[in-house]
Amino acid sequence: MNESNLSAVAETVGTLKNISLIFNNFLLALFILAGGFFIGRFIGKLVQKILRGIELDGLAKKVFKRNIPLQDSISFVISGAIYLLSIILALKEIGIAAPVFRWLAAAFIVLILISAALYVKDAVPSIISGLKIIGSRQIRAGDHIKIDEHTEGDVIKVDLTELRLKTEKGDLIYVPNSIISKSKVEIRKKL
Repeated sequence: MNESNLSAVAETVGTLKNISLIFNNFLLALFILAGGFFIGRFIGKLVQKILRGIELDGLAKKVFKRNIPLQDSISFVISGAIYLLSIILALKEIGIAAPVFRWLAAAFIVLILISAALYVKDAVPSIISGLKIIGSRQIRAGDHIKIDEHTEGDVIKVDLTELRLKTEKGDLIYVPNSIISKSKVEIRKKL
């Protein structure tokens, strides 16, 4: 065998070795995922049974005076944490964890920026209108108002972002100040 044939055979063996290594890493990642999801589900159900045994939801109802599904929520969070850990370990085994997390971090930052922009888009006009309403003192707590022939009630509180009304039925209505400034408002002052 000549030298060029030996180098070609060595290159082929190296390529096959790399393919075998990639395949083995992929299989190990699948095994980690399957095991992680099995363990996550098992531990989630186990935690849920333990919490039902100590009647956590009943205790929460006594303390907080309302139904709070703590048992389901806690078991869901524990299962989710195990699922997430198994996904991270599987991605790390394949060797793509870092790029995936960079993309996820970038997407998370973009979502936060979009949420902040949407909040500011809605909050700023309400705050500006709230300053006008409070400054003009046209609407005060105790006044009875009617907004665009649809909403009517007694003003409970006026703050920077909203007006709180109580209807004749006793319902509470929160009206953003930006809507008040754009609407037809009839005011009957308290005596």
